[in-house]
Amino acid sequence: MDQNVKPVEHSFTIVGNVTSPDGNPMPYKRLTQKSKYMARGVGYAEWKAYVVDCFLKSIPDRKDRNAYEQTLIRRNKPIELGKMQDAVLTIHIRFKTENHGDPSNIVKGIEDALFADDKHCDVHTSHECRSPHGEVEVHIKII
Repeated sequence: MDQNVKPVEHSFTIVGNVTSPDGNPMPYKRLTQKSKYMARGVGYAEWKAYVVDCFLKSIPDRKDRNAYEQTLIRRNKPIELGKMQDAVLTIHIRFKTENHGDPSNIVKGIEDALFADDKHCDVHTSHECRSPHGEVEVHIKII
């Protein structure tokens, strides 16, 4: 790692989902060009936008938020890892009900929403069921 690069850490929470403030988080959806415009694809796009919105709203410093917004405009994702950078994600998922997506697909959807290229992301995940509401706690460390 470059001696001048400091690790960046940030935590935020995604509460509920786009359609329900206490609902379960939405899993990753593999889409074709055609299915992007069907209800399933539109719902997944709304979920990703919700994840990005939760991330951006959690950044208190306007200058930092502007940098992520510029990357979002340029790459359609707010986080772009530089050369020789890796990200470590620690994710804790709380499901409201037993009827929920696979936790690894929830993580994939969050990576898909936030990272321009997620191949250098290491993920640690845990989950629990029967919580008062669906929620995802996300901690990102870029090293």
